Amino acid sequence: MTNDHMTDSKETTFLMRYFPQGTLIVAPLLILCSLVMSGYMFLGNLMPPDSSQQQIAIEYHQSNQSSGQSNEGGASSGVGTELDDVVVIAQNTAVSTSTDTGRVENLRLATQAIDGIVIEPGETFSFNEVVGDVENDSRYRPAPMVLDSETDYIRGGGVSQVSSALYVAALSTNLVIEERHPHPTNVDFAQTGLDANVKYSRMDLRLSNHGDSPIKINAVSEGQTITVTLLGQPLADGIRIEPMAVLIIYHMAGAPLPDGLDVDSSLRNSSFYIIESFKVFYYHGNMTESVLLARDTYMVLSGTVVVMPDGTRAITQ
Repeated sequence: MTNDHMTDSKETTFLMRYFPQGTLIVAPLLILCSLVMSGYMFLGNLMPPDSSQQQIAIEYHQSNQSSGQSNEGGASSGVGTELDDVVVIAQNTAVSTSTDTGRVENLRLATQAIDGIVIEPGETFSFNEVVGDVENDSRYRPAPMVLDSETDYIRGGGVSQVSSALYVAALSTNLVIEERHPHPTNVDFAQTGLDANVKYSRMDLRLSNHGDSPIKINAVSEGQTITVTLLGQPLADGIRIEPMAVLIIYHMAGAPLPDGLDVDSSLRNSSFYIIESFKVFYYHGNMTESVLLARDTYMVLSGTVVVMPDGTRAITQ
């Protein structure tokens, strides 16, 4: 700002400040322009909205009218709140290379449980409370699950692929992560550092809506693929949020540990990754802030698929 602008009187009117000469001529022109702009705005309100956004709003509204009862997770299956500017605010697809058929059914059931859930302003969504105790639910089938670096067949195996897909999608919104846990080892359906492990009564994924508008979860499963879409009001113009993971340390079994690195004794003779994850904020394409989410350690299982922080897939050695 120039010194001239800084010394302007607070009482200076718009016309006197920017049109000191010929104010009587400019004023009618400004009034005329205002009338023209008002006409355009009126006509714009009569125009139909973009068809894709209109369809999203219609589906959102129909779902919200269907039910207003709350689920155990503190999120409701339908709301009657305002639906202005409803758009897709985040989407994530998680794909596993597994061929286990029981796992497919587990993914379908867990996806079906969270599909259509609405997180109202002030509410907290709990994955475990919505999906339930899968290990004691007869609908779920035994499927491979890694427990303390060993694979076992557990009822409900694979459900954490659904929670991970939801977690990554949530990181691109204003939802607040209240609780999230990493897997003990690398998984093939989420970038290392951007996974969300769940186990009923022990490890949950909890998301809080601190905003002023509801956020709806849409979830679809197809075989070993999960897609989670979040609907709500968009962020302010120019603002974008993205998750990011960074490989800090890759330690190979048998190699000496870096000086000052303190890890669990079970990892000292193993290969492992140390990953830091961030929530990164952008304004018109420029990074403005990065918030550290977690610093996680993953045991690397030999001969398994790993999704590195940059998204590339590899077979571990």
